[in-house]
Amino acid sequence: MASNTACWIICFILVSICLSSFTGLEEPELSLQEMIARLIEMNKPVVNDDRQNKYCSYVMRLLSYFSGERCMVAGSTQEQTRLRIRQDEGDFDYLIISAISIPVSALEYREDLPCFVHINGLHLVDQLPTVQLIDGRYLPSNLLSETRPEAFKHIRDFHKLLSNFRRTRGRNSLHVALDHNIKPGKTLVSYRDVDCPALDMKHVKSNTKLISDYFKQSIDEQIFERKDDLMSPLKIGANLVNAFTKADIKSDSDGSIFLQTYGSIIDALSFETAENTSCQNITDTCPNEEFYRKNKQSMCMKPKSNNIDDNTNGEEFGKGDVILKYKSKSSKDFIPAFPLAGKPRFLDEWKQRKRVWPPEHVVDDIYNSEFFVVAKPALTKRERNKDFCLAYNNGEIKLARAMTSVQKKVVLILKAIKKSLLQDYSEILTTFHWKTAVYWNSETLNSLLLEDKEDNVLKLLIKVLDYMINCLRSRELQHFFIPSNLFAGMNENISFEIANKITEIRENPIKALNAFFAGQTFDEVKYEKIPAEKVAEFRKAYNDPIESSNIDILIAILKRFSSESKEKVRAALHDVLTDALPFFIEEMARRRDKSQVNLALKQMILSNQIRKESFIDMVVNHLFDKVRKKEVNDKNISQIFLTLILQKVLNQ
Repeated sequence: MASNTACWIICFILVSICLSSFTGLEEPELSLQEMIARLIEMNKPVVNDDRQNKYCSYVMRLLSYFSGERCMVAGSTQEQTRLRIRQDEGDFDYLIISAISIPVSALEYREDLPCFVHINGLHLVDQLPTVQLIDGRYLPSNLLSETRPEAFKHIRDFHKLLSNFRRTRGRNSLHVALDHNIKPGKTLVSYRDVDCPALDMKHVKSNTKLISDYFKQSIDEQIFERKDDLMSPLKIGANLVNAFTKADIKSDSDGSIFLQTYGSIIDALSFETAENTSCQNITDTCPNEEFYRKNKQSMCMKPKSNNIDDNTNGEEFGKGDVILKYKSKSSKDFIPAFPLAGKPRFLDEWKQRKRVWPPEHVVDDIYNSEFFVVAKPALTKRERNKDFCLAYNNGEIKLARAMTSVQKKVVLILKAIKKSLLQDYSEILTTFHWKTAVYWNSETLNSLLLEDKEDNVLKLLIKVLDYMINCLRSRELQHFFIPSNLFAGMNENISFEIANKITEIRENPIKALNAFFAGQTFDEVKYEKIPAEKVAEFRKAYNDPIESSNIDILIAILKRFSSESKEKVRAALHDVLTDALPFFIEEMARRRDKSQVNLALKQMILSNQIRKESFIDMVVNHLFDKVRKKEVNDKNISQIFLTLILQKVLNQ
């Protein structure tokens, strides 16, 4: 009797424990509908997306005065398939495009992998006369991978400027950006809320004044050596920026990321010194010539570094790899490319394929778009010094934007699973592979399955998972545009390991997607190993204020442009600064109390002695023309507001 009672008590306790595990602390499982709604929210465009497009447009506008070089935002940002999570905001892809077009007749395709090519340089002797050909015949791939000046006359300096590492501080945290080489180019990874003493550099004193002084010297040198007012448009823009920051009512404005990155340059361009007090207006560029001649030698010297020893404060770095702790990261991939003059092989066959999707007008649009080659080693039988890969970026953007709601939801689900249960294989099985699988399965899919229904999302997801499992087990996934096996050279054991993992996911994809959301904890700390040589490079730069400021790159850009045509430089700077000003105003005013801006802007304008005729010529007329035609809305209110203030203040 007693034993039976004991058994019942034990059973009762076990049942209670089991029930509590299901009804207590664990998060309830989300439905597919709830999770899709969250993914769509994580996919919505943000301000930074538009910002990247604008930055590219300003660079392209400047370059258009001098060459046909271009930059272009590509990847998931343009495809509108970006999935932002707390720990990893994803990446921005930029194509850095040469002005030299490669004729398709110069392409020699790999027979087994036609998406990889060698380029017959004998077709390009006139465009690249000084380039030494590989085996006397082929273009070297480092023309792109190293953005060599033969292929990139102007944009290579912008590429250097944008892809260099940097360190900035938020209110209570450290942000670090480190550059890494990738197969087709270079990536800049930005880590937020960093805990890494080797990269913190707290002991390095602010070098803003040193950098500003050096840049001031360089400006004076440019002005007197060349006897021109090239710096005038830059000074106008810099004074405006400088005045905006002084008018900023936010208490932490001096510590903003923008000012930490560019404050020294702005300060240098907007300076007033005892030696140039005869210049009463910011458009004047007339520092005392006698003073310049007497001090020319000292002015041309770089300021001394901070001379910070790597062993400061008893810390020793540089003897091994460093573990970097962070809470979130994002990246920017810079991929140099040659445009193709003509259509690559097999595009006619692709156009003529029988298909349900994409629609015919999208197929025609892709067929008539621009194609590129990038420097990327082949998947097998690599010849790194001369391997190039065909790039269908425009086609991929058009395909992604042609997706139905069902297809897009499936892509977002697959990206979420890739970032969670398949994270260990993310470098092997990429988003590009998953999108390729979705496109192949959509091409001949029953059109009824593309109707926006939850059941159709699940059906297409299962279909794509089954397809990928078979591709991995056979180690063959065909490129969507050209007959090439994207899994060529993949390790057999790894491919089966990934296939088995996907098989588990396929058994219960809703549970797998729940695992992704369960991992979205806000305070989770991530770890990444940083090579010792990268740490040493980073620390060296921050011990040398000139190296860390990128000033030499900026000066090189100005010198190169002005040596070609000073008039073009003036026109280009006027054009770009005028076009960029409304966007800059909107950025500066985004989080301000508009009621306090009026007085601040009046003080800004009067304190900087901006001449009416110069300022109106550069800014106000542009704003009047643009704003007069538009109704007031949340996007142009800051432009209209500023224009009215300028009209009132400048007419006093």
